[in-house]
Amino acid sequence: MFFNKDETTAQFVDRFLRRIALAVSIMALSYGSGALSHIVGGGVRDILLVVKDPLGLLAAIIVLPMFIRMMIKVIRSGKTSGNGSSGYIAEIYGRSAGNGFAAGFIFLVFLEPFSGKALSQLPPEFFVQAAIAVLLGTLAISFFVLNRDGDDEMDDEFEDEEGAAP
Repeated sequence: MFFNKDETTAQFVDRFLRRIALAVSIMALSYGSGALSHIVGGGVRDILLVVKDPLGLLAAIIVLPMFIRMMIKVIRSGKTSGNGSSGYIAEIYGRSAGNGFAAGFIFLVFLEPFSGKALSQLPPEFFVQAAIAVLLGTLAISFFVLNRDGDDEMDDEFEDEEGAAP
């Protein structure tokens, strides 16, 4: 079955955002390995460069099926926007994106003084990859931490309601 008939749009969007968060964490590892490859040498550098692209491909494979389902659902419903993105997970994802942006900005502010002196021998790709890795990594970590804290409470409330029903 391609779609779960009992699943609401908000539930579907929540599931989609969970997959995106997983893919974002994998992309953070991919960009991190690319940035790290500029610092290390020898065999470790070669391994990091070999791992980088398959991680990016894995992230795409994780998100692509849900993205296609999302597009089909949007086309079938005929809506370009709606209340489906206003679920609990969408709120957490938005907060996590803000945390990721803030951490990335702080990282760049602290990195800037070193870019002209201590790290001047590194190529520009290092700085771009490191910044993207910090942005994506912080977004993913923040999402999983916020989701963990909230899911425990949400599950307990759901179980209480479910147990109370006849």
